This record gives sequence, structure tokens and C-alpha cells, in this order.
Amino acid sequence: PILSRFKTKIPSIIVAVIQSISEEECIKVEALLFWLAVAEKERELIEEGKAVHGNLFIAQGLPGLVNMCLDCMQLQDPDQLEEDCTEEANTVAAVGSKLLLTIAEIGNEPVIGLVLPFISKNINSPEWRKREAAISAFGCILSCDVSNDLVAGIAPVILNKMLDEDRLVASSAGWVTSDICEKYPAVYATSKAFDSLISTIGPMINGSSAIMSIRASMVILAASLKTDEDSDDMPTDKFSKHFQTLCNELLGRIHSDGSDVSVYGKERVHAGEALSALIGVAALDCIGMVESLIPTIVLEFKSIIDQQKQAPEEPVLLQLLGIMCATLSTIARKGVNGFAPRVNFIMYALNVEFCTNEPSVLEEQISLLGSLSHAAGPAFSHHAQQTIGTVLNCALTFKNTDLSRVAVGVITDFANSLGPEGFAPMLHEVASFILSSLVDVNANPAQRIGLFECAGDLALNLGMHFSSHVPVIVAIAQAAFAESLETLKSVNHDDDDAEQQVLSLWRVLCQLYTSILQGQRDSTGIDVSKMVALANHVCLTAQEGPETFAASLALIGDIADVCNDDAANIVGPVLLSDSISACLSKAAKSDDEEVRRNGEHASMHINALAQKRRG
Repeated sequence: PILSRFKTKIPSIIVAVIQSISEEECIKVEALLFWLAVAEKERELIEEGKAVHGNLFIAQGLPGLVNMCLDCMQLQDPDQLEEDCTEEANTVAAVGSKLLLTIAEIGNEPVIGLVLPFISKNINSPEWRKREAAISAFGCILSCDVSNDLVAGIAPVILNKMLDEDRLVASSAGWVTSDICEKYPAVYATSKAFDSLISTIGPMINGSSAIMSIRASMVILAASLKTDEDSDDMPTDKFSKHFQTLCNELLGRIHSDGSDVSVYGKERVHAGEALSALIGVAALDCIGMVESLIPTIVLEFKSIIDQQKQAPEEPVLLQLLGIMCATLSTIARKGVNGFAPRVNFIMYALNVEFCTNEPSVLEEQISLLGSLSHAAGPAFSHHAQQTIGTVLNCALTFKNTDLSRVAVGVITDFANSLGPEGFAPMLHEVASFILSSLVDVNANPAQRIGLFECAGDLALNLGMHFSSHVPVIVAIAQAAFAESLETLKSVNHDDDDAEQQVLSLWRVLCQLYTSILQGQRDSTGIDVSKMVALANHVCLTAQEGPETFAASLALIGDIADVCNDDAANIVGPVLLSDSISACLSKAAKSDDEEVRRNGEHASMHINALAQKRRG
């Protein structure tokens, strides 16, 4: 409120600040940090809907603030070490660039208009400082609503600057090029443009400059992440003709004999991330190439494990270990020929030793177990039995939600992959874990939902082997449903998060009961009366949540399908009621395909139930 009185005086204050900035770098940095703090607060207020840009300080300060940033961005440190190019430095130029980026994020079009003339004037300047500042300035306005045509016009110039004789200019050009690939993927969508991109960055991966190797890997990673999500089902894509070469180059950069891990630092990590992403989007015509790379990737995985044992606290090796686990997981789930025979060697290399001191790496190691079981099938049972204790311990780490979620997912992978006989030796231990965890007060709602999903997968995949645990699971599910009804009574109607959490729970409970019915068809001990009460309530009250509504319809259809004569007398009045009929009519008109499909499923079995009762 006090500062708002000075809003109209902001321009003159800016001029005073600029004029007062002395030759002392620390004073310049402090002046920039002041405005950066103001800009970040305004961005926060705008994102929260508590303010409009034009009414705040930064808008009053244009164009003075932008010009100040552009001036400061030309004060780069020529002695900056190459490895520092990857860090967020606190120099005048770096803070000026960050301030301009934040101003661009909240100022949009007016900022674009102020910055473009500077870029046009300086991007081909003979002075390296001006070239680098122009490139960085363009990177800042990529956060605005810049047109694709404008970006496409400047992108080739930026790409060419990756070959600039000045290393800071080249480094900034690489950074901005990766940003273009991420934020404006259409720029490199054509074959000609993409070929030009790859021909420029490809030789840099294993080149003499560590920072340009990193930048090249960043570009590949960004381009991979923006490739069509369904690319692995496509016959070919833009990466296909470059795939083998890029993978070989990246593997070459990842490789090290371990003699001096400090030399092979961040560039190894960035190359690993790019390789994992590239393999993840491999089109069908690249699968054979992926298969040919498996021996090299597996041996590199073993080499990194051996290096990590020699230097267990080395961050680069820890990161690489996690990345290579993720890469092997990706290959395993693609069903690549030639991978399954390597599973035993991978487990031997892993040696059932897990990186418990680094949660993110442990997540990837645990996740790899699930992927390997997917690739090997029932033959993985021995390895699963050896590692299930570690998996369950990770699943019990309720304070680390991500690790717990991953571990529970691996239990599901084991159930899906090993089959009833392969999973049987672990069933009692796993079932005891699920039952105790579902009633553990330390488990949060999201973790309970994951546990119910896991229980449903076990019931479906293990069939009658799981039947003795079903009554307890159903009792816990009913208690959770009752608790959710009480939660809805007590929460504020504006609490969307609480309502969504309840809808998610109902969806999962419907899916749990559906899995029990499908997996336990030969069981005579299933109490469908409790299931139909849940299905009826959810179907009538959750129609605005398509996923939950669809799950309730699937459950209704399965109840009608499997119930015997005695059960039909209990559930018939509910399933044949006018209210359920109205729900089915609404489902038939839904815009959601799953809702319509499950509605048809429910209608078919309810009609059959009606005929059975009449007969």
C-alpha cells in the first residue's frame, strides 16, 4: 500500500537507479536484484489472479527497465570458466538476463516490441558481447507469445551461432536453440530444418568443448521430449535417419574408463538424459537399431556400477546410474527382441545392491525391476523373490511419496508379469503389506489409492490364489467409502481438491471391485450387496467426473453379469431401478468414449439380468 503511492514515479526512480550504478559490480547486481524481486512478486500476484500487469510497478517502468537489462547483459565476464556456463551465475549479465526473462513473462507483447530492435541490430555484430546479449535477449522473449514465423526466421541464425568462435556466444546459442525446440517444436518440424539442426549439433556431442557437448545433448533432449507421444507406434519419424549416429555419439560421450570421473562430468549426465529420451521416442524403423545397441548399453551400465562402487559419493556417477536404469527400463517396456536374454546379466550387474542414500536413483533402480519383469515374464520370479523385501521397504516409506508410489507400481508389475504361480511364493508377504498399509495412519490419501489399485491388480491377475484376502480387502474398502461420505459432509463446497480426492477414491474402489469380480468368478464367497451399494451411489452422484462415472458403470455391468440367482434377488431392485436406467441413458449421450462404452456394457448385462429374473 505504501509503495503504491510511488507508482507514477517509477520511471524517474528507474532513471535514478541506472545513473547511480557505479563501476562496482556488486552495486549493479544489488540494483538488478531489487527489480528482480519486484518482478517475481508481480508475476506471483498475476498468476494467482490477484493483480493485472498494467496496474503494477514493472508496467510503469517500461521501457526503462528493459533498456537497463539490455545494457547490463552486455557486461559479460570474459574470464568466465567454461563449466560455469552451465550454472546460474550471479554476475551483472546473468542477473540482467534473468530480470529481462521475468519481465517478459509478465509483460508479453510490449516487451517483445522493445527487445526485437536490439536483437536485429546486434545479433550479427562484430563485438562478441553484443552478439551474446542479442542471443540471450531472444531467449528471454521466447516466454512471451512470440509468433512461430518470427521464431522460425531467427532460429537458423541462432543455430549458426553455435559455431561462433566465441565460446560464450556459442554456449548461449545452444541454450536458446534447446529452448526453441522445447517451446516452438514446429520450427524444426520439417525434414530440411531438422536435418540442419542435427548436422550442426551432431559433431559437438563428442567434440572438444564440454559445454557445447552439453548444449548439443540439451537440444536432443528437448527435441525428443517434444516428439509425438505416439512416435514409438509410428513407422518412422524425423529422428529415424539420424538415430543410429546420435545414439553412438551419445554413448561415446557417456563412456569413461573411470580413471578421472571429474573430467567426464556433467556432459556424461546430459548425454545420458538425451540417450534415454531418444530411445524413448524411437519409431518402429529404429527398433532394430535399439536391439543392436543393447549389448553396448548393458556393458556401459555395468561399467558405471563398477565406477560407482569405487566412488560411491560421486554425484555424476549416481546420476548416471539412475539415467542408465531409466534407459534400460525404456528398452524393456518396448519389447525389443534380444533384451530378455540380457535380464540375468543386468540383475547380476545390479547385484541386488540399491542406492539407499539417493532417493531419485533408488526410484529408478526399483522401477527397473518392474520393467525387467515385464521383459522376462515368469522367468523373473527368482529375481523378484530376491528383491521383494527391498521393494516392500521402499513402498513403506510413506514420507517419500514418489518412491512409495514407484515401489507399489513394481508390485503390480510383478503380479502382471509373473503370473499366479510365479507370484505365489511372495503372495502372503505382499498381501500382509497391502492390508496393513491400507489402515496405516501414516499413509496419505494418494498412497491409499495406489494401494487399492495394487490390490485390484493382484485380485485380477492372481485369481483364486488371492481369494482368501478378498473379504478383508472389501471390508477395508467399505470403511474407506464410508469415511469418504463423512469427508464430503465436512468439507467446504469450494474445496475442489478434497472433492477430487474423493472422486479418485471412488473410481479406484469401483475398479477394485470390478477386478475382484473378474478375477474371482469361480468364488462363491463374494458379497455383491456391498459392491452394488457403492456402485449405485457413485453412479448417481459422480456423473460430472467422467473417469469415476465410467468406473461405476463398468462395475454395475460386471455385478449384473456375475451374480447368481440369490444375489440377483438382492441387487436386482437396485440395478433395474429407474434411477440406474436414467444413468444409462445419460451415459449413452456422453461425449466421453469410455463412459459410452461402459454404459453399453452395463445396459447389456442389466437387460440379461432382467430376462433372467422374468424367466
